[in-house]
Amino acid sequence: MRFDQVPILGRFFFPERNGTTDQRSTESERALLELGPMSPDAALAKLGGSEKGLEAPQVEERLARYGPNEAVREKRLGFLGEIFERFKNPLVLQLLAIAIVSYLLGDIRATTVVGAMIVLSVFLAYFQEMRSNKAAEKLRAMIKTTCTAVRSGKEIELPMRELVPGDIVVLAAGSIIPADLRLFVSKDFYVSQSALTGEAMPVEKHAKGYDIAGKAALDLPNAAFQGSTVLSGTARALVVTTGERTYFGAISEKLSRQRVQTSFDKGINAFTWLMIRFMVVMVTAVFLIVGLTKRDSPHPWSEALIFALS
Repeated sequence: MRFDQVPILGRFFFPERNGTTDQRSTESERALLELGPMSPDAALAKLGGSEKGLEAPQVEERLARYGPNEAVREKRLGFLGEIFERFKNPLVLQLLAIAIVSYLLGDIRATTVVGAMIVLSVFLAYFQEMRSNKAAEKLRAMIKTTCTAVRSGKEIELPMRELVPGDIVVLAAGSIIPADLRLFVSKDFYVSQSALTGEAMPVEKHAKGYDIAGKAALDLPNAAFQGSTVLSGTARALVVTTGERTYFGAISEKLSRQRVQTSFDKGINAFTWLMIRFMVVMVTAVFLIVGLTKRDSPHPWSEALIFALS
């Protein structure tokens, strides 16, 4: 197969980077099921590869087309988005309501004090999280995950993010599966897929072609998936999908859509709602008691409301 034919095959097997998650996972499964019944040589030829691996121009072209082999990370909302998210906190909303009522009643001093509390609460939380995120990014940058691939007839160690569809990777016990793969050489090869399927027991994989009738891609014995680990044996495999188009990448993309609350966040929210319910009862009781007992005041109910809110 000539290299100038590869983009046509690429459009069939791999969706463009702006596809949806469901489209990406469907295309990934379709590619693996298409390659599953084929012999190793036929699968290799289908993706425009060779036993000597890809050449530098092929790698550059495919890296530009499909992007780095990285799972989706949580998208940052930006400064205004992060500030708006923190205003959704029930305690902040309560303070904001108190500030608005105080302003409408003409109590500028109370409005200023409560407004300052809101600003301090929101911006301190933002800057603290920003600092922790930067520290986490620095730690992540210090961790280099690599794999062994065949390029231009030589086995080289390279960062996992530089893998592209059509690459050949070499796997051994202890290796992390760097992408969704089609095996074409294996010996006593067992992997753990617990991160994807929940299976605790090792799964044996081999390189033979397999009848896909009634099978899902995860059930193919000649396919290995990103996020799995090699427990024993050795293998050589063909990279089929990378990055966002892998099963693991599709899961990461779904998780990145919403921020997961930590146990600390849940505890704070539970305590906040408890305090809000307590304060609603107290404010109502104090408002009624003061309003009913200060009949001689010119504005008993407005004074009672300010006192209750305080």
